[in-house]
This record gives sequence, structure tokens and C-alpha cells, in this order.
Amino acid sequence: MATDIESTAVHAPETPSRNKNVSSSSSYSGPIDTEKLGRSRPDIFANGWVEIGFCISVLGSMMMAEFLISGFSVLLPVLIEDTGIDPNQRTWPITVFSLVTGSLLLPFGRLVDMFGGYPVYLGGLSWLTLWAIVGGFSRTLPMVLATRALQGVGAAAFLPAGTTLLGTTYRPGPRKNTIFSLYGGCAPLGFFSGIIVAGLTGEFLYWGWFFWIAIQTVLRVPPLLAALWFSPMAAGGIIIALVGGVTLHRLPGTILLLLAGTGFVLCSLLFALIPENPSYWRWVFPAMVCTTIGIDISFNVSGIFITTSVPKHQQGLAGACINGLVFLGISFFLGWADFAVMSRSSNGLGESYKVAFWFAVGCGAGVILIVLGFIRIGKAKSDFTVDEKAQQRQTVHENEEARPETVAMT
Repeated sequence: MATDIESTAVHAPETPSRNKNVSSSSSYSGPIDTEKLGRSRPDIFANGWVEIGFCISVLGSMMMAEFLISGFSVLLPVLIEDTGIDPNQRTWPITVFSLVTGSLLLPFGRLVDMFGGYPVYLGGLSWLTLWAIVGGFSRTLPMVLATRALQGVGAAAFLPAGTTLLGTTYRPGPRKNTIFSLYGGCAPLGFFSGIIVAGLTGEFLYWGWFFWIAIQTVLRVPPLLAALWFSPMAAGGIIIALVGGVTLHRLPGTILLLLAGTGFVLCSLLFALIPENPSYWRWVFPAMVCTTIGIDISFNVSGIFITTSVPKHQQGLAGACINGLVFLGISFFLGWADFAVMSRSSNGLGESYKVAFWFAVGCGAGVILIVLGFIRIGKAKSDFTVDEKAQQRQTVHENEEARPETVAMT
């Protein structure tokens, strides 16, 4: 089925009657209802259950990548105690996964375009599973870093491959908007899952060194409660995913990106201004909601726009660009944020973390200015794919060239 899934995208859309004998727009002279095609289940799926299984697999891979990032962050204090790592270098065990993943996404994206998404997708998942098992037996810092880096290699393979499988299976329209929104919604869901699992172990398995940046350590809340504070990210991700399917083809992408940038700014601003012993509902809850708005909307809009704007043979690189900016951004900006924290460590832990959040406010404001000045994205409505448009242009060109010859013969 994998080969069929990836080859389906090279064919032009079928007629609204779904006649198997009519497979391309060049062989059908009547109008094509792109709106209906954009809402219909791809023909490659025999029934809805097959489509659900396909989506669960690909969407679950996004959850796995985010789970490994957030969950490992929670376990960092135990790692510092067991391995004797310098606390000033505490970001390395966290960022090495994101750094390796982000660095290798483009090469693996090219491999996806060369050999197809299915083998790279399965290979990446298998590789990550292997080194996740080995990583569980690590007892030294070099071993932990090595296994984390090798896990990042697996994620770098299956992330662009998964995006390619989705991008080549679903044509532009509301159905693709919904699937990609769910794909983006799985990121905060996986992120929260990693936190809650680590929070449960830290609470009940005597891991008293539970740590989460800017929440538990600074505000001194219990580990499990700190994990539950992130629950709006998971719930918000699912809500935005469901709403995205019915709004992305109605609102311009530029407006949605501005909304996402506003969410980033408000989230960081709330944490930068948060007082000691804050009210969860007044400060933390709205900050988590704004975080979800920023992350989910920006990921959904960029994913749909990029995969819809490139032909099938470049879907792998498109998926690499989408995920690469996320993971490289994590490594790059987390490093700068940690530098900001350490530069103001003499002011106390709480005040030093607020410096990092003010830095995030500036970054979010910069995003808004860039969108206002340079980015124009329309509605994600039903349309022909890039390959179909190219085929139509070629057909028109061939007809125009043949017309003078026909007139000369007559």
C-alpha cells in the first residue's frame, strides 16, 4: 500500500463520479469539482478504518518525538546527580536530541524524495526504538549523550517521511487541513504526555529532584502538579486541531500567523511578569493556552502551505524544512535563553528566568513584524495539486502548438 500511497499524487484528480476509468483531467472534458475532491477520502484507502490506521501511525510518530523531548527534561535532575554533570551544562542532554534531529532533517528529506517516504519512515522508527531501549541501560553521561544523539537520527528520518506520506496522500482542501491540524495537535499532546509520565514517576518513585524549567524549580510546586499545569497544552492542541479543519480554508494564513505570534508574545509576557506564589488560573493557565495557540496554529499553517506549494518529488525536503525549523529553533533559542539566565544568576533564580522570558517576548514581537511586513498566505481551500497544475499547463501548451499545424493542414 505504501507504494500506491506515494504514487497516487502523480495522477490528476478523478471526476466527481469517482469513475476509475477516468484518471486524469486531460482525459475528461467536463468540469472537475475540486471542492468535493478536497473533502473526499483518498481512493487509496479501501475504507475509513484503513485511513484511520494510517493516520494513527503517522500522527503517533509526532507524539513520540515530542514525548522524548519533554519527558527527558523532567528527568534531568536525576541525570545531573548520577553523572556529576556540571549544572551549567545542563542543556546539552536535552538539546542534543533536537540538535541532531534538526541537523539531519534536510539530508533525510532528500533521501525521502529519492527512495520514497515509506522505507525511510519505517527505518527511522525502528532505529529510534533500538536506541531508546539501549538508552535505558545508560549509566554514564557520554553514553546518555550518544544514545540521545542516535535517537535524534531516527527522528530526523521519520519526521520528514511522515510529512511526505501525509502531503502526497491528501490533496488540498478541508480534509487535508483537518489531518494536518491533527498532526500538529499531536505535538503538544506528546509534549504533555512526556511531562505527565515523568511527573508520575517523580512523584511516586521517589524522584524528588523533579525539574521543569520556570515552573517547578522557581515556583516550588509538587512534580505531579507541575505536570498537570501543562494540561491546557494537550487539550488546546486537540481543540485547535478540530477547529482548524473548518477554519483554515476560510481565513487567510497571514491572519492566522499573526494570531500565533500574538499567542507567543502573551505567553512569554505572562511568565515574565508572573509574581511569587501566583494564581494558576490568572497567570499559568492563560499562558499555557497562549502557548498552544502559538505553536499549533503556526505549525499547521506552515505545514499545509509548504506541502501544498511544492510538487510530489520535493515533499521530503518540504517536510524536512517544516520540522527542521522547529528542532533547530529549540536548540538555538534554548541555548540563548540559558545564556540569558546564567548572565543574571546573581539576581536570584526567579528573576534570572524572567530575563529569558523577556527575551522570548522580543522574539515573538519580531515574528509579528516579519509576518506584517513580508508574509502573505491565502486561504487553504480546495484546489488542484502542483503536479496537476503543471500537467494542465503542459496540456494547454501542447494544444496551442498543435493548433497552427491543424490550421495549416486545413
